[in-house]
Amino acid sequence: MQTDTKRIIDAVLQDLRALSTEAKKKHNHVKEAAESCVVKVRNISSASADAVLLQNLRSASSELVHPLVVACSTKNARLVQIALSAIQKLVQHRILDEKSAGTIVSELWSLVESECEELRVVQTLTLIVSIELVVCAHVLAKCIVMCFRLRFAKDPTVINAASAAVRQIVASVFERVVQEDGMKSSSFSVAVEPSTGTDLLSRVPPPTLRPCAADAYMLFKDLCLLVDGEPPVWLNGLQEMSRTLGLELIETLLHSFPSVFFKHEEFTRLLREIVCPLVIRLFSPNIKNTNLSTLTSTALAQARAIANSTGSADRTNFPLAMRLVRLIVILVNIYHQKLVTECEIFLSQLIRFLDADRSPWQRAIALEALHRILVHSSVCIWLCANYDARSSNAVLRNMLAGVATFLRQTFKRTHLSSGGDDESETGQSVGLAGFYVNGAWIPFIDELTAKKSFILLESMEKLEPSLLPDGYPVSRAFRIVVDAAQALLVAFDELTHKKGSAMEAAGEGGEGEAETERKDPQLEVSLLHAMQPPLVSAIVLMLDTSTDETMSESLLTALSTLTLISCRLKIPSARHTHLYALSSASLPSCSGGGYVARCMGVPVPEDLAADLDASVSGSVAAAADRLVYHQVVATGVPLPCSFTPPPLLTQQMILTTKNVQAARVLLTCAETNVPSWAESWELVMAACAHIAWLLAIRPSLSGTFAGRKTEEEAIPSSSSSNGASGGTTGGGQSGSVGSTSMVTTAAASTDIPVIAEKLDKIIECTKDLDEVGLHHVIAALCRLSSDALIVSANGRDPSFFGISKLLHVGMVNVERFHVIWKPLTAHLIDICSHSHAGLRDWAALSLTTLIKAALKTKTSLEEESRQQLVLSPLSALSLIAIPDVRKRQIECLMAILQSHGALFKQSQWATLVKVLADIVQKDQGFTASLINHAYTALRLVVTDFIQVLPVECVEQLVETDALFGRQQADQNIALSALTQLWTISDFVFRRLPKMGPGAAEKIWLVLYTCLSELCVDSRPAVRKSACQTLLQTVAAHGHALRVHTWSHMVWKIIMPMLDKVKMMTKNASKVREESDLLVHHSRDTQAKQWTETAMQTMQGVVKIYNAQRNGLLKLDDFGAAWSQLLQYLEWGTEEENAELSLACLKCFHELLLGKSGAQTLEINTTAKGGGTPREDSMKSDDFVPPLTPDMWLVSWYSWERLAKGLVKERQPTNGKESMYLPGPSHLTTLLHIFPSLFERVKKALKVEEMADGGIPLLLEKVVLCSTPSDYSPFVQPSASSSLTPTQEAAIDCFKTIYTEESVESSTLSPALPSLIRLLLKLASLAVRPSQVKMRIGGKDFGDWARSQVLPFAECTMRMGVEYYAASAAAYAVVNEKVVVDVVSSLSSPLSLKYECLSDSTWKLAANCFISTLKTALPLARNNPDHYMSLWQEIADALNNFLFTKNVNVRLSPDERRRDEFIDCQMIDLLRTEILPYSSSLPTVFITQIISILNKGSICHMDSTDVLASDSFTERHDLSRACFDALLSMTRETPGGRGLGKAAIVSLVDRCRGVLTSFGGDAKSGGEMRLPRTRVMEVISALNAVDALIERMALRSDAASSDLYSQLVVLHPSLVDLIPTSHADPEIEKSLIATLKSYQTLLLLKSLPHNVNAPQ
Repeated sequence: MQTDTKRIIDAVLQDLRALSTEAKKKHNHVKEAAESCVVKVRNISSASADAVLLQNLRSASSELVHPLVVACSTKNARLVQIALSAIQKLVQHRILDEKSAGTIVSELWSLVESECEELRVVQTLTLIVSIELVVCAHVLAKCIVMCFRLRFAKDPTVINAASAAVRQIVASVFERVVQEDGMKSSSFSVAVEPSTGTDLLSRVPPPTLRPCAADAYMLFKDLCLLVDGEPPVWLNGLQEMSRTLGLELIETLLHSFPSVFFKHEEFTRLLREIVCPLVIRLFSPNIKNTNLSTLTSTALAQARAIANSTGSADRTNFPLAMRLVRLIVILVNIYHQKLVTECEIFLSQLIRFLDADRSPWQRAIALEALHRILVHSSVCIWLCANYDARSSNAVLRNMLAGVATFLRQTFKRTHLSSGGDDESETGQSVGLAGFYVNGAWIPFIDELTAKKSFILLESMEKLEPSLLPDGYPVSRAFRIVVDAAQALLVAFDELTHKKGSAMEAAGEGGEGEAETERKDPQLEVSLLHAMQPPLVSAIVLMLDTSTDETMSESLLTALSTLTLISCRLKIPSARHTHLYALSSASLPSCSGGGYVARCMGVPVPEDLAADLDASVSGSVAAAADRLVYHQVVATGVPLPCSFTPPPLLTQQMILTTKNVQAARVLLTCAETNVPSWAESWELVMAACAHIAWLLAIRPSLSGTFAGRKTEEEAIPSSSSSNGASGGTTGGGQSGSVGSTSMVTTAAASTDIPVIAEKLDKIIECTKDLDEVGLHHVIAALCRLSSDALIVSANGRDPSFFGISKLLHVGMVNVERFHVIWKPLTAHLIDICSHSHAGLRDWAALSLTTLIKAALKTKTSLEEESRQQLVLSPLSALSLIAIPDVRKRQIECLMAILQSHGALFKQSQWATLVKVLADIVQKDQGFTASLINHAYTALRLVVTDFIQVLPVECVEQLVETDALFGRQQADQNIALSALTQLWTISDFVFRRLPKMGPGAAEKIWLVLYTCLSELCVDSRPAVRKSACQTLLQTVAAHGHALRVHTWSHMVWKIIMPMLDKVKMMTKNASKVREESDLLVHHSRDTQAKQWTETAMQTMQGVVKIYNAQRNGLLKLDDFGAAWSQLLQYLEWGTEEENAELSLACLKCFHELLLGKSGAQTLEINTTAKGGGTPREDSMKSDDFVPPLTPDMWLVSWYSWERLAKGLVKERQPTNGKESMYLPGPSHLTTLLHIFPSLFERVKKALKVEEMADGGIPLLLEKVVLCSTPSDYSPFVQPSASSSLTPTQEAAIDCFKTIYTEESVESSTLSPALPSLIRLLLKLASLAVRPSQVKMRIGGKDFGDWARSQVLPFAECTMRMGVEYYAASAAAYAVVNEKVVVDVVSSLSSPLSLKYECLSDSTWKLAANCFISTLKTALPLARNNPDHYMSLWQEIADALNNFLFTKNVNVRLSPDERRRDEFIDCQMIDLLRTEILPYSSSLPTVFITQIISILNKGSICHMDSTDVLASDSFTERHDLSRACFDALLSMTRETPGGRGLGKAAIVSLVDRCRGVLTSFGGDAKSGGEMRLPRTRVMEVISALNAVDALIERMALRSDAASSDLYSQLVVLHPSLVDLIPTSHADPEIEKSLIATLKSYQTLLLLKSLPHNVNAPQ
């Protein structure tokens, strides 16, 4: 705020300083005044607070203005400019008061007089008047006069600015009134007239007005006086003003500020007493100075006559006439409530402007004015209420009639003036919007709305009327008609829904408050009667001649609007007229009275007779030309009717896009006004039928229209109609008459679905009709249907519209059963016997559809009577032996069962089942399709409604279903019928408590008898299904049978069936049968098909045994039944058919354990239980069917037979190269049975059965069984381990056996060595994988063995060692020397070492060897004689492992070191577990061990090991470990046998021999270098001597030991090596080190004298 105030002060001071500076040369008094004012402003600024600064400046405004006024008085241009600029700033910041403003205005008047700075004066005046109320009364008038005077200045810029200022100031004056009244311009109310008036010529305003209103009053009155040529009374100094400007200002004020005129009655008097007479006088110069309010009725009539007469030359003044018309429009639209009499005169003048003798621009401007008036619904209501409804002068109707007359005259004049160049004109106008009138084309101008594009009324700057485009008047009339129709609808809604406000708007002012109901109930009717006739006439004229779709749509919308209103008001004549007009537009042109009159037999309404006659005649004459503007949609003959003239039946009718467009509107209108048609339904339905026929729209099977469909889709039975009706077709919508047929074009593709949908909606809306209206609809449709029967009897194609819509009406109104049933069904039953196939089929369809719908509807009738009444037409159809009728009957039966089956009374079911049995009970020649339909209904009865059937009907249902199973027409139906027998059996079981066992077993015996007959059916599929159904039924419901019945079932049904299946399977042909059907290769022979039957039979019987186990156990001969079933399974398993064999194995598994085990039977199954086999079996105990111990043992021996049968040796048969071999899935399944079965029979087994020749041998054969090469790609390890499913199953078996045999108290514990030896034998697969008889089909055997055999072999090796370690002390294990077998088994991979398929094998064997010896040696040391064979095995294994001939030349140094570490572990084992106990071990064994250590103490180099020669001495760590072991034996222990000395002697002798041999060979070889291996051997020997000396120095008794002497004896050999050592630096280096070490030896003791030299 402080910043704004400072800015104001600075601006004022700046202007004052500029004024002082400019005036100091010639105008000293101005300078002094300015400087004095500067001081004054500063003082005010310094002495005033910011909040009151502007108020203090305003108080001193006279002093502030003084220097500015003085400056203006000098008339100096520069000073005046500065002063006026400062004044404008003072005005903008509201610093001036009224006194100073008056001073300024006076000075501005002086400037205007002297023509000084006129433009700035205009700007200043505008600001003074517009910004604040500082000027009023005469000062304001002075400002306005100055602006008017400046309009006549010499400068065009000033003139334009003054003109704008005049308009702005005049508007500002009225805006002050609005502000003064405190209301918005749009909210006003009618003021009450004062009791006394005021002199209109008075020079003072009425005293009742406040200041702003008084100024506005005087201004408006002076403007009117000036326009009328009278001198002003308030604007003193203004002598003249152009009428055009005055009329513009008056129009602006009347349009922008209606609240002022309605708020103040004084302004209303100005309108009534000055403005209206002025307008009338300007239109009619013969009336001068007349006040209309004082005229009598006679004088008013004369005034109207003068107004209606032809005017003088003034009327040709376009600018004045145009502004007068604009003013009239405003007066009528806004102020009609105040000007009742005046508006009548104004509108009469506008209507006269439409006369034919008027100039074109006068008629056009009258149309524009009428357009602006008729678009307002409130104005139309007021006009009707005040003129048309109350007096003979129907102003509203005359206005629209004038427009219609104008159109007739224009079209007639166009016809008369059209020349001969029609073809060129037509070609140029194609594709453009317009009217084609009798060979002439009138263009249409779009976007002529009520708010824009008024060419003449908006020509404010033109002195002559604008050149109107071609077709502008007609286009404007078009918009008037369309908008007037819409305004009529809005007015109707206002009168209907807003009655109080509408009547207030229509009534005269001061007649009282708005009422809640209409005062005049006939106002809507009067409004329709006033506007409808001319509007319909104009619409018909323009609709027939329009060439554009958008234009036609607008006209049709207007016509539908009129129809809507007439229907709501229930005016039959108007409704019929509008409907007739829409129908005529929707159908093709026809000579002789039109299509509706001639082809439909409906007379023309009187209101449209003239227009339609002219339209029809003209249309026929111009039919060819019209096709240029409208696309052809369809061509063909009209719909044949009994009253259609015969010549018309062959005449080609052309349906265009405009007809289709009109048809859409007609149908929409018919749908909207369904409750209002009454007697007009005949015309509505007839029009719909003709439209559907011409567009070839066929009804769907539901009676509705689904667009353009093929004949087969619409009417299925039409294909058979030719034979039934002498060449006529059943699909009449596209039927032909002679050589003429209906043809639709691509243009109809989008319209036909829309029209079809609308046709359906009309019928759907009939549900809202009352009974009378519904009877009108049915009567209209029956008339059309009856007419179709007459037409078809005459050999012509009938229309199905009537009968299809009867169906549709019945479906929509089915709730009103009592109203529609009898007339509809009677009519349809009559048609069912008609000779025309299409009509007959439609009748059957409609009848059955209505039956289905009627059953779903609840009525007041008693239910059983209602059902019988509804079903009686359906049962009557059984007497008609026509397939299509019977098909409709069955379809209906199916539908009602689905929708109403649960609600049928029991008395109706026998009839329904009998209808179904009749289809297949006798050979009636019905097709498979009809039988299929009947069976579908039967299946529905069985599945959904059998529970509601009476008990006596169930047997009937079983027999009926069996009939469908035996029929040969359709195999699929027979198969499905078997399934339904299972459903019936299930139902009987559920109803057993209610039925009783006797009744239930009776039904079951019938059912099993039927199934047993079908089990031997010749058709494989039927046979298969019958077997499945029989077995599943017995399995599911057999427990309900009594014991004696079960004995019968097993020995009389099940076992004979198995014998039959077994026999048929063995004797079935294996030759492939030729068939037209594509059969899978697995079922292309009878043998394969019977194999499948055998599999399913086995599975079913097993399920029966499991499900009914408790009941079967009660049989006396259950053991025989059990053994018999096992024999069948054994037979199937041994059959050379992989599929059957595997299925029988699964059945065996399920029979014993009550589960299929499917998750464990696949080749690549990876889902395994988390627990041990024992735990898994325990978990499944709850699901295992009960069985006696004897039966378990029988099953065990059966399992053994199954296993032996699978692993037996097979030879190719019949000269074939290939032979049958069981696959991995067979073996896996077999092994999975073992754990659970073993758990249940282990107590009864003998030890001999688990010995080497028993179960272990059988398991070994299973594991080593040959596998077909076809299976090898699919035998893959599981995801959880590296073993195959078969191997995992075998491991589970081993674990199960060990779990039992490891228990000391078990009777099977003596068989534990056999299990360990089996595992060790399987472990040998790691070195001899060829034992597994796998046919790998060309795959690399090594790769296959590594992935499939080695993991299993290593696993069994690990298990065998673990089992031995856990039971090493067991009597049987010790007694049978299992450890020897373990060591012997491990020695093979140890000896092979790098020759093994995988390094993991010998490494695992080494670890197992070490762990085994750690477990076994303590036991063996205690009883060495018992383990005599063990020692040699250990020595051989160690020797073969440590000094193997199999090497790997590709090992890296790190890998070599890791392998050497394993060797050192072996030496450590000897050092810790054998050498310390050498005294108690066999001497031979210890000697072998010392030899091994001696051999290992000196490294040997492999001549092929390049890496070793380049890196380091081979096995240096092993050599050191051997030395340490040997040296550890040099200490003689009590009781020792001198083995340590022997070891040392052996070592020294070996070193001497190596050194002596190398020296001799080197000398004899001369310069020839010895092999690298010899060099490394010598170096190793030197290092060994050096190590012995180093070890000797650590002993206290070294000098007296034998080792000391041996080393001394070795010294000469070292010396002899010196000459040859120079050949190799490494030898020389090692020799020097060894000789130096002898220094240590000499220091220990003096050389003994009794040492003998070596020999």
